[in-house]
Amino acid sequence: MTPLSRSSRTVSPSRFRPCRSVRRRGASSAGGGPGGRSARICNIYIRESRMDATAMVSRKSFGFAEMFDAPAIVDAAGPRATQPTKNGKALHKTSPAPPGLLRVLAATVEDRGDVSLAALGEPAVRWALATGLAPALARATRHDPARTASRLWPEIAGADLTARLLGAEQREATVEILDACASLGCRLTLLKGIAIGAWHYPDPALRPMRDVDLLAAEDEVPAVEGVLAALGYVQRSDAPPHFYDTHHHSTPFLHPRRGVWVEVHRRLASPGRRPVEPALDMERVRRHLLPADFLGRPVTRLRDELQLVYVASHWARSFKVAGGVFGLLDVLMLLHGAGPALAWDDVLASLDRSPATAGHLYAALTYLEARGLAAAPAAPLEGLRRRQRAFGRTSLRLVHAMIDRFMVAGAPQGRLLSLDRARVAWRTLLLPDPPLRNLARLPWSLLPRRPSRRAAV
Repeated sequence: MTPLSRSSRTVSPSRFRPCRSVRRRGASSAGGGPGGRSARICNIYIRESRMDATAMVSRKSFGFAEMFDAPAIVDAAGPRATQPTKNGKALHKTSPAPPGLLRVLAATVEDRGDVSLAALGEPAVRWALATGLAPALARATRHDPARTASRLWPEIAGADLTARLLGAEQREATVEILDACASLGCRLTLLKGIAIGAWHYPDPALRPMRDVDLLAAEDEVPAVEGVLAALGYVQRSDAPPHFYDTHHHSTPFLHPRRGVWVEVHRRLASPGRRPVEPALDMERVRRHLLPADFLGRPVTRLRDELQLVYVASHWARSFKVAGGVFGLLDVLMLLHGAGPALAWDDVLASLDRSPATAGHLYAALTYLEARGLAAAPAAPLEGLRRRQRAFGRTSLRLVHAMIDRFMVAGAPQGRLLSLDRARVAWRTLLLPDPPLRNLARLPWSLLPRRPSRRAAV
């Protein structure tokens, strides 16, 4: 979903009157510099949000204050390892999350089928269907004798079958593309869902995907695009063509009959306001490719250590509600599959000069640990904490609460924190800058933009 423009965000003006008064007085008051004004605005904003939290919850809306006061949650799995601390205090608070979806994730990782469909509850089941977890839900409840009696079972079975048919079509299309590229001497690297599902899930159908992601050497991209055109794919996008000149993949391809989308990647990430960090630089990527086999076809794939970093970074860079749990599930499957063989020293070494990417992985791992789904070794987690810049206790708690509310629980957007503004808050909190600076930016980033006089004229 394309984020709305800043000018299109709506919010009740009365909620921000105290902030405006502080802004008017800021220049003449003591400590009225930009940092002081921002800090006072943040405090007023948080205090007002806390006062209004009860009313917002009673209206079944989710506001900014609820990110600070996350509800009590039940752990999804067993005991956790020791949490990283600073000055004797835990850096991330272990609190429960809505258990329904987390139980499905835990069962998927351990390939269990003992989850009770009735115990999950209808809201969790419906959100699992909406977010693409129908195959995982069906597999996790396969030993539940009462599931077929549920009125939700026909929907689950139908969504499971649909996802499996689409996944089979995508894999068949991938084989066709690989065969055609092999005749030209091009060997492709499989990325994201098609790769994770093939090598890290017990059944590739458990990893639905919107498109097939292929990485090609930059000088081979035109040849791969020519193969796709010859196979009947056409390029389609709502973005203007020049957008893809600097993007990490070319304009997406769609096969009209099959309904399969394909993206041909030149790189793993696009430079934005900040350059691509060394952790995802193509020079490093080329050194961490492994030969692999995909349904009998030779391909290459990312080493598990690079795959872990890439999956977490891709998940964190785009705040997705529907489907957002798949980034976390991919991390879980990688940790479970690699086990002790995962070279954490290599992971940390790759993140030495990549604070943003380190923050992405730190956010994912601390969330999974706090919810009882996985426990990374304490030393690597502490190493990640030192390499990232974005998170202190408060900002990490905010990000965990946003994952709970939006990705895991599928909570409806509130009148104060709409989905578009939640994306802005997410991006602000994950900036590789000191946590207090990001928190001070947060109220400003959520304010609606006023049209300039020049634009009005």
